[in-house]
Amino acid sequence: RKLSLTLLLACCVMFSHAQTISFAEWQEMSEKDMRLLPLFGNKQKNAEQVASDEDFVSQTMANGGAPKQASEHLIGLGFEQLRGGNMVHAMYRFNQAYLVRPTSTDIYWGYGAFFMTMDRTQEAHDMYKAGLAIDSTNTHLLTAEATAQLKDRYEYLQEDSDRLADRCLAIATKLLTRSYKLDPKNPDTAYKLAVCHEALMSCQKAWEFYDLSLKLGVQTSDETFPGQLMKTCPR
Repeated sequence: RKLSLTLLLACCVMFSHAQTISFAEWQEMSEKDMRLLPLFGNKQKNAEQVASDEDFVSQTMANGGAPKQASEHLIGLGFEQLRGGNMVHAMYRFNQAYLVRPTSTDIYWGYGAFFMTMDRTQEAHDMYKAGLAIDSTNTHLLTAEATAQLKDRYEYLQEDSDRLADRCLAIATKLLTRSYKLDPKNPDTAYKLAVCHEALMSCQKAWEFYDLSLKLGVQTSDETFPGQLMKTCPR
């Protein structure tokens, strides 16, 4: 079945309304400022840049707390910047999180969200998969990659490529199921599992996950899915 863009994506692309720069603009800007590249583009830094990074880390850690908590705080600030439409500062925060804790895989969650904001799903896939290659149990990345797969599914449906769309749905469902098993209290994961199971005509599971997402306090602007679920799976 071909579902609406609202149904498929309203619960998936959380920051599309906040887009402030295009992919082309980002490419041009990042050529002049490596802070706009994920992991600073793995570019060689000069002595001044290295000293600046070291000073930032020292000042951040002087406030107390462990690198993990400091990195998580910076990632959270990055997502706040994305929601506010400030993509430049969002990438700055994600890269600062990397400086504080280079081993964090949640930074790839932030990088991927940055590209999803620009509707660059392939680049988002690259970021999510890079993080999952390091930690396959990161539930933020599992759910985010599933989100990107649902975005791909919509594109394939628009092209009448039902076989490829079904493949994306299967991958998304598998990723979300794994994410849910690792973290059964994530409302976003539960909601997207409801979306997947409605598309699969698996009504009992669709309602179970939808009800669970509400119980867990899911936050979504989607007003289409509840009606679609009731239409597909009356109860």
